[in-house]
Amino acid sequence: MSPAEDAGYLYSGAGEAEDRSQKQACLGEAARILEACGIDPGNGSGAQLAEFQHRGFFLTYILECPAAQMTLGHDALVRVILRQFPSALMRVRRSLRPKRIAAISEALDPLLSSLASSDTGAELLLDAGRPFGLDGADAVGAARRLHVALATAAVAR
Repeated sequence: MSPAEDAGYLYSGAGEAEDRSQKQACLGEAARILEACGIDPGNGSGAQLAEFQHRGFFLTYILECPAAQMTLGHDALVRVILRQFPSALMRVRRSLRPKRIAAISEALDPLLSSLASSDTGAELLLDAGRPFGLDGADAVGAARRLHVALATAAVAR
């Protein structure tokens, strides 16, 4: 799910005018993702996104709207994610065609078997068989482990 705050959304400044105030560092999810990719989230420049993309990374969500904007309970939110997952997976397979997929949200846990058995042709990066919980209680530790997994996968290619 997309983060509720713009500073936590990695693509929040994409395509905006250069005169936009870019002094603010990325926060929350965006900072953890950039750190995991070896990019300084605190430099506050538009170069962060360019570097992210230059390194071959792309971030996509199953739900493009923040969960905070939804008035659903946890179980209903899980059902919405499960309902949207096939179309997100189709988009990954047909349009994105990644070499690797890293599950970075604990909300993806119930979808791992479907993701692992899907025909994406991509290597699935997991944290000891589970998603990297960048949205969990140990988000900083998960970002570090994701960094190691990404570096290891890059060396292996």
